[in-house]
Amino acid sequence: KFLELGTVDGKLGFPTGPMNCNIGHEGACVQAYQGGVIIYSPSTGAWENYGEIRKKFLELGTVDGKLGFPTGPVKNSQYISHVIYQSFENGNIYYDTKNKYSYELMTKQSDDNEGADTER
Repeated sequence: KFLELGTVDGKLGFPTGPMNCNIGHEGACVQAYQGGVIIYSPSTGAWENYGEIRKKFLELGTVDGKLGFPTGPVKNSQYISHVIYQSFENGNIYYDTKNKYSYELMTKQSDDNEGADTER
């Protein structure tokens, strides 16, 4: 995943320590970087988590919180040009880059039906 994201020249930057596979979930690991993390679980795969979406994810308790593990990358909303989002096992986190606020949507959403147009 780190190679896909551009290694040290990408959004995450340099690793800040060793990979941690002792996070209380069987087979799950997290690797911290200067600009975020890559989180892996056997059921969801490896996904980056960074920026304002990362801040909200930390507020919500990360993988032990109500959203669970990430299930996809940070993406641009297909409905609202200034909104980015990331999907998780139990919902999504959205960040409005224009108005500078984030929020979570706990309804399980798929990548093809992100829900941003109906929840605003």
